[in-house]
Amino acid sequence: MTSRRAARRGDKPEFVGRNGPYDTFRLGPKPGGTLLLVPAIGDAWPAEVKNAVERRRRATLYGRCDCGARQGRPKRAPDGVLHAAMAHEHDCPAGNEVIAELFRFHGITLDPETGP
Repeated sequence: MTSRRAARRGDKPEFVGRNGPYDTFRLGPKPGGTLLLVPAIGDAWPAEVKNAVERRRRATLYGRCDCGARQGRPKRAPDGVLHAAMAHEHDCPAGNEVIAELFRFHGITLDPETGP
């Protein structure tokens, strides 16, 4: 189930727990539904990074970004995980290139051992 489809049904993401540097949410019916992993937000991160990650989290959980991007049709990767791409505007802070550059500039990594 995609975030967009769940939003149309009125489903709300339910926080399940922390998984290393990621927060896990369940979306959709129980039992079943979909688990979504989104980056946890580090307390020590600069405001521009926190804002970009929060925007990315909302886009992932609700299927639509503030820049107008919508979640695409999910495709199953060889490892069985579903990926639904979202084509953000070129200057959107939640877009892959922009958020990656923010992480590089501030020296931030999502370390599975220590979290955000």
